[in-house]
Formats: sequence, structure tokens, C-alpha cells
Amino acid sequence: MVYSDKQRYWIWLSSALCPDCKSFYRLLDEYGEAEYVWHQLILARRLLRPATFSRLQKARTGEYMDKLMERLETRNIVAVTQLDEDYPDRLRAIEEAPPTIYLRGDRAALNPEKAFAIVGSRKATVDGARFVQTVANDLARAGVSIVSGLAAGIDTHAHMGCLEGGAPTLAVLGSGPDIVYPPENRELAARIVRAVVAGAGSVPVSVKFRKGWDEASVNAVDFARMAEQSGAAAVTVHGRTRMQFYAGSADWDCIAHVREAVSIPVIGNGDVFSPEDYFALKERTGCHGVMVARGAQGNPWIFRQ
Repeated sequence: MVYSDKQRYWIWLSSALCPDCKSFYRLLDEYGEAEYVWHQLILARRLLRPATFSRLQKARTGEYMDKLMERLETRNIVAVTQLDEDYPDRLRAIEEAPPTIYLRGDRAALNPEKAFAIVGSRKATVDGARFVQTVANDLARAGVSIVSGLAAGIDTHAHMGCLEGGAPTLAVLGSGPDIVYPPENRELAARIVRAVVAGAGSVPVSVKFRKGWDEASVNAVDFARMAEQSGAAAVTVHGRTRMQFYAGSADWDCIAHVREAVSIPVIGNGDVFSPEDYFALKERTGCHGVMVARGAQGNPWIFRQ
């Protein structure tokens, strides 16, 4: 995804201030453009609390911006800003709507003609779960998309009913769009993958994921098997957990375990900064391909090398 400079500065400002939408709009009302805030940040001090200004000041670096863009690219996530025409109309209408939302999936599904939100208890009764799934199914068959949170309980059954009814379902994730949480929603993630594969027709669908949420919940092999069984044409594995972000070293052995566990192509990712790293990763893991991310920052010649 290629972003304009205007979009990049907008994404930077909303990310640096998140979840403080009030401060974002206060700065935008005062200065008009996120880019102006970047170049004249010292002027914003009077509009922000000291802690907020300090956070924004620390994020005003090229490294922060580059890592933010790289994170979106390597995780197949699209940032949709209020500058974009397809930012959800209903969301745009609320006061202090999120300046930027992060999407994985079908961008066209962001603005369904009809949508219905369902949220509820994580500890739903059997009758309550069955009722919600039936309602969501009926709504989906009538052309209504279901919006929920992919949490356990009512949310899960709302998504399931919508998928059964054949309509797009939108899952709003507090953990970010690249982590399935809670883990028990693995099967629901599988159904979403199957729905994407079916909708893509002859276009191959790949799935990218990390080693796991943290070292206590490593599930890359299991998730890769699920993706293969759900019709994915390939998987890409980053050898770090979600909690690591980019700290420490990528676990290449985890990528090797995934390679041994599935028959579809496996693409390795993590700590590839040179041609030597590329060949070392392939030799150690047996992966079919390598995804280069941060290693190309400031060194686009790495691909030619």
C-alpha cells in the first residue's frame, strides 16, 4: 500500500497520540494539517498536557515513521484515515471518531449498505448464544453485515451466524488486526480465512502471522495448519511473538517447525538484513521464500544483492 505524504503524517500523528482522539482533533483544528504539527511541533506544546507533548516529541523521528509504515506493510494491514473516501461513513459521523482505523481483509466491506452491531457477555448462556447466532444468520441472509468484537461468547456467535448467512462480518479487535485473541477463536479465524479464499476465486490467498501472542502461548504451527486446511495458498511466519514487537531475535527454529508441519509454501520473516541472512534463514529453516522488511530500509539494493 502506497500512502501520500499527507496520509503518512496523518497516520503518524494518530498513532503517536492514540488513543487520545481529543488531542488529535485539537491540533488539527489549530493547525489544519498533521504535517504542520510534525514540522512545527514546539508550537503544539501549549495545547497539550506535558506527558502528551513528551510522547509526541519522542515519536517525531524518521525511525518511528519508518517502523510504523514497515509494520503495516509486513503485517498486510491497511491504514484507512478520515482523509480517505472509504473511511466508514457511520463511524465518521460520531464525535471524535478514530482518526485512523487499521484493516486486514476486504476494504470494500467497510461501508456495507446495511450493518448491525452485536456485542454481549463473554459468558453467554447456551440459549443466549444460540439466539444471537440465529438472529445474525437471519440478518445476514437479508443482506445485513454484522459488526462485533471477535471476543468469546456473544461476539463469537454473532460472527458465526453472519458467516453462515453469507454476509461480510466485521471484527473490531482491541488487540490489533494481526492477532487472534482470545485463542479459543481459532476456529472462527479459520472460517474467516475460508470465506476470504472463497471470495477471492482464482486469486491465491496467503496468511501472515507471528510466533504467538507471547512465549506462553506459542501457536505458529497450529495456526499454520489451520490456514492450510482452510485453503490458504501460502503462509508467512515472523519468528517473534506479538509482545516482543521487534525486540530480541527472531526465532528461526519456529519457522522451521512450521515448514515441517505444512505442505503449502512457507515464507520466513525476521532479522534478514543482508544476503548472508537470507541464505542462512533458507538453509536453517528450509522455507520456500524469504520476506525482507526492515532490512530494506535504507538499503533497497538488498534485493539485487
